[in-house]
Amino acid sequence: MRAVVLDHFGGLDSLVIKEIPEPEPEPGKVVIQIKAFGINHAEMHMRRGEWAEAAPSAALNVSAS
Repeated sequence: MRAVVLDHFGGLDSLVIKEIPEPEPEPGKVVIQIKAFGINHAEMHMRRGEWAEAAPSAALNVSAS
């Protein structure tokens, strides 16, 4: 599957599209398909390296309706 991942700390060029393995749901959880998402303030701090760690993909959380 394609995912937007943080390749290195920095500007928008640090977000790259990569092929990653399809996720497998853990017990009691589901995997959903995301068609679009936005980058929020917290993710901008991660991308810039202003936090001690970074999430493996660009979307920290997702809400569905």
